[in-house]
Amino acid sequence: MTLLIAYKLDDSIVFSADTKESFIGEDGTVHLASVNKRKIFQIYSNVFMAVSGLASNHSIDLIRSVLLHKRRSSISEIINCCREVLYNHRQIFQRYNNDDTRGATKAIICGKDPESNELFIYSINEQFQTTSGIQAVIGHQEDRAREIYRTKFVQDEIPYLEQAVDAATSTIEEMSNQSEFIGTQSITYIIKAESITQSYYNGTRTPHCDRFLDKNIIGQCNTRQ
Repeated sequence: MTLLIAYKLDDSIVFSADTKESFIGEDGTVHLASVNKRKIFQIYSNVFMAVSGLASNHSIDLIRSVLLHKRRSSISEIINCCREVLYNHRQIFQRYNNDDTRGATKAIICGKDPESNELFIYSINEQFQTTSGIQAVIGHQEDRAREIYRTKFVQDEIPYLEQAVDAATSTIEEMSNQSEFIGTQSITYIIKAESITQSYYNGTRTPHCDRFLDKNIIGQCNTRQ
């Protein structure tokens, strides 16, 4: 299970995900797989994606391999590729698992438009419909998480970007206290035109440059102090 939160500011996007990986067995028992699962991945130049639900890693691997061979892709092509891969993975899973409907597949795709250079956030729901906006919250108990995030993200004396990050990480932490499916730790990406920053949160935030990012594609990677 997963909780994903994305918010678009004037000059940046805050994209957060918890790091707990678990699954439900055939008997309905919850099994813990990892507490340090990386869920946000770069799928194209300055475009990032995270999936909540079945076959998340396999879906992202296929999307990345498809887009890797295209020298230029529009945002509509990228979104359509993501939708098609997620839909087909879901169909295959249900076909070979007696139409098992456990765990709806949803996703958030965000970053910088390859053509216009404008920041964007798209979400894909369980019916594989896409929505764009300045905010997206998906995953386990997402309605409750959306309410919590709304109460925490109120601009005051704290810098706007700083509060967006704190609101996301604290929302994930609070939700982890209410559900065994969500981890207390989270990873946040701050996506800007000139840099990508990643920070971990596990009670104390330790900002550092993500070694998985391709600096030749996204530009300079700077840590947030």
